Amino acid sequence: MGTFSKYATSSHIVLGVLGSISAGLFVGYSTYMKSLQWREVGVLTSLFIHPLKSGQGLSLDEVDCEFLGPVGRSGCRDREFMLYKPTSPPTSYDIRRGNPKTVMLCIESVGKKTWKIFVNGYGELIFTEPSTSDGDVTVRLWSFTVQGLDCGEEASVWISAFLGENVRLLKHRPGPSSSRIPEPKYRKLYPSTIGESCVPMFADISPYMLINEKSLQDLNKRIPFEINKKSLRPNFVVSGNDLLPWEEDDWTGEIRIGEAVFTYNKPCERCNFTKVNPETGEFYPENEPLRTLKTFRQIDRKYRRVRRTLGDAPIMGMHYSVIRNGKVRLGDKVYVRRIGPINYEDSH
Repeated sequence: MGTFSKYATSSHIVLGVLGSISAGLFVGYSTYMKSLQWREVGVLTSLFIHPLKSGQGLSLDEVDCEFLGPVGRSGCRDREFMLYKPTSPPTSYDIRRGNPKTVMLCIESVGKKTWKIFVNGYGELIFTEPSTSDGDVTVRLWSFTVQGLDCGEEASVWISAFLGENVRLLKHRPGPSSSRIPEPKYRKLYPSTIGESCVPMFADISPYMLINEKSLQDLNKRIPFEINKKSLRPNFVVSGNDLLPWEEDDWTGEIRIGEAVFTYNKPCERCNFTKVNPETGEFYPENEPLRTLKTFRQIDRKYRRVRRTLGDAPIMGMHYSVIRNGKVRLGDKVYVRRIGPINYEDSH
């Protein structure tokens, strides 16, 4: 009887362990399956493209989302143009060290291969885009190079007169692909999420950037004046009654807006450009909003590898690449799945 009791007890233990394992597997499987389900988080309340890198954004009601970035109805593409210094070798024009009024420059399409560059209250210039038979100009952008077509003397003279510096205008070649590579610094920091598909036109990092309007509202409560959402240079602005400030930090899987689906690349670290008012081309007072953002939105110092590279730059906004092309319109619902905290210890 004692032996039977011993075996019976052992059987109960084994069955209990197997039951616990089965329950754990079921919970894990259920959690995994739930992560695959799309969850509605809000609606698209603002939609921008920035035809000129570091220039004024255009507010649109719909875009086609493609591999290199959003495309407006007129054919304007995000960061399709950029300014460069005609040095040897040519280098990108860095607004952080140059004239902040660059942000007031706007470019839009006014006809087939015809463009208008303008500044409200200053003037405008109509110019014809360069021929694709022209040779490429290679320009140094941060730690890599980009290629494009120079837009000619007339555009250069007009922009240089406005900025008070000798600059030239570069246009990305037409077509669905780019000769550039993903930003090496960020590929090293986030190897699991920044891959070969994270290639915009002339944007620094990714083809798409999103902000949460509730986060902007929270920031504006903390500073003595209101920051214009254009200062943050997003493509997508999301809002919703149940959306929480900074909830977007966990949107590290996939998002769906309208017909398009996007995959997460990295959080957006904010530089001094954020301090420029896009309406006036002047700096906001008191180093805002960076000063306030640095009080509560810096990456934790325990992530030494990331802090060593990025310093004390605060986080606001999320970068994405498209994995399913499609049309996106104002008012589209926004869905997320595979959410989770930002991985600052990504080593692939």
